[in-house]
Amino acid sequence: MAVLYTREQGALDDAPHLVPASCARRPIGAISAPPPFNSNLLPGIAIIYFKSALCAALTLLLSTFASSSIFTIIVSVIVYLIGHIQPIAREAYLNTASTTALTKVFLAPSSRSSFPISLR
Repeated sequence: MAVLYTREQGALDDAPHLVPASCARRPIGAISAPPPFNSNLLPGIAIIYFKSALCAALTLLLSTFASSSIFTIIVSVIVYLIGHIQPIAREAYLNTASTTALTKVFLAPSSRSSFPISLR
């Protein structure tokens, strides 16, 4: 117990040297955190909800035809992962030298960073 008290007092003695002077002068009430909910979060919440609903609908559709539940779960997870990897794969394919102008015009509108379209 004495060791804990000694170390605590040593840490408290070193604390003023670790905190910048500008932060130490402000009272605790002056430090405010941003609000936990912002109206800018609503589109993100809606997108996550629709993505979850689509994944659940796909899983239910697949489970009507599949006889095994583990097969349904594995295929649904694979489809979910492919959906997340697809934009990365499209960008990698568009940045290769072997892509044609027609391919870039066809794939670029759905790509995030390909505007304006550059035809090499």
